[in-house]
Amino acid sequence: MRPEAAPTTAGATHASARQAYARWCALGALYERLDGYVSAGAWADAAALLPELVAMADGLGAAVVARRAAAATAAEGEWAEVDAVAASVVERHGRALRAAAAARDAVATELAHVHASRRDAARYRRPSVSEAFFASRVV
Repeated sequence: MRPEAAPTTAGATHASARQAYARWCALGALYERLDGYVSAGAWADAAALLPELVAMADGLGAAVVARRAAAATAAEGEWAEVDAVAASVVERHGRALRAAAAARDAVATELAHVHASRRDAARYRRPSVSEAFFASRVV
């Protein structure tokens, strides 16, 4: 192995780790915004983030490949911080899914109550004034 090849590989590994770190941090920030929107019930804003989240997650493919390659080399230490951020993003993803499911269930319960009240109100509503035609009435 040439002596000048090792620093280039190490530099590339360091650059890959920094790039992956930046991507995971950006994805974490998006999940933080999503969590805020879901907590506030701002569904339109949350839905607007989804394409960006999907694109960001798809862009992490190269970072995952670089991480797997680093696991087989001595560059494991450079990826420890990236791993910590990735673990926090994955945990935040789970929290966002649980929050969205809880919000969905709360809305479904509220809709069921509204439906039941409307059904009950319709059953006990006063009949509308009839426009009955009486044949004995002179027109």
